[in-house]
Amino acid sequence: MVRLHQRNYPEAERLLKRAILGFRFAGAQREAFVSEMDLGISYRHSGKLTDALKIRRQLAEKLERWGDSNLTVFAYHNLAVSLCEIGEYAEAQEFLLKTTPLLTSPIPLLRSEWLQGMIAQGQGDSQRAETHLLSALYGFNKYELTFDAALVSLELASVYLDENRWVEVKAIANEIVEVFRRQERRSEALAAVLLFRAAAELERVTVDFIKDLAVYLRQAALDPSFKFGVRRESVN
Repeated sequence: MVRLHQRNYPEAERLLKRAILGFRFAGAQREAFVSEMDLGISYRHSGKLTDALKIRRQLAEKLERWGDSNLTVFAYHNLAVSLCEIGEYAEAQEFLLKTTPLLTSPIPLLRSEWLQGMIAQGQGDSQRAETHLLSALYGFNKYELTFDAALVSLELASVYLDENRWVEVKAIANEIVEVFRRQERRSEALAAVLLFRAAAELERVTVDFIKDLAVYLRQAALDPSFKFGVRRESVN
């Protein structure tokens, strides 16, 4: 979706809703489901987490009845992500476990590992979180998926920050910068992670800063020209 890549979320959502109705009218149910998935992504990127959760839950229920196992896996995973983001970690775990027997290719398995780490962190199990996140990070680096690796690294930084492990936070910040320098030419994203490294060196990184940077990197993956803005209250 061009509008989604341009971060024009209101227009993207308007067009996606129209597409969903059109596909349903034409009997193209699978295409309607895919557009609903895209609508959930747009809601999430624009910060409408409640709307994202609602449409993802509805879509998972519809796909369970419809019987497309490939789409159902994506729907379960996306729903688990939304549940995790609002703190419903037990329910997120339930949906993630439903996807496990259906995953065969490496990238979806890595994303599942990543989500397991997020859930473990949310449940206060830092050791399990670290194990899952390190496994996901190794895999994303292996496949040179820079933005995914950076986002997992930020999750790890949050785990270490909770335990006041500044040596590890600084090491992660350095590694993210080096990965972006080696593999990317996105100057705005590189500028953002350089700022993260500078804050880490001064031990001024906060959980809010990491969350802001993660949101930014998801958007920068769609629009390389997008600039990072730091909220004053997100640094010490």
